[in-house]
Amino acid sequence: MAPRGLSLAQTFDEHYRVDEVTGCWLWLRGKSQKGYGKLTIANKTVLAHRFAYARVHGPVPPDVLICHRCDTPACVNPAHLWPGTKSSNRLDALDKGRVPFGEGHGMAILSEAAVLDIRARVAAGERQCDLAREYEVGRDLIWQIKERKVWRHI
Repeated sequence: MAPRGLSLAQTFDEHYRVDEVTGCWLWLRGKSQKGYGKLTIANKTVLAHRFAYARVHGPVPPDVLICHRCDTPACVNPAHLWPGTKSSNRLDALDKGRVPFGEGHGMAILSEAAVLDIRARVAAGERQCDLAREYEVGRDLIWQIKERKVWRHI
């Protein structure tokens, strides 16, 4: 990536622009399908935000994620980045309301109205197996709805 005479760090610094409003350093070169900056170092593709973080904080173990406080995949500002795990990154996304749930989840089978109906009918004494058959779902899903293991937001 680095032309002759320039260090990798100097070249890196020429490939982002600072967003004055957000403070994000937006990567201008190649990006992944999800919008994360990429660069090539010694014939190996590296995520630009991992490089930016490592440049300031030192090597990052392969099992450590570098997460974005700003939720901007193209951002390479080390001040916006933090080390985490899949679990901590997922919790961060949940806390920020970025994880679809309920009817907004692409895999949802039931509507919120159906879930409310199921809860009311189970409370009134209807058999869970009958509701599962009617709604064409497994009995375990009816139980999870009743116990608020799923669809907790309603």
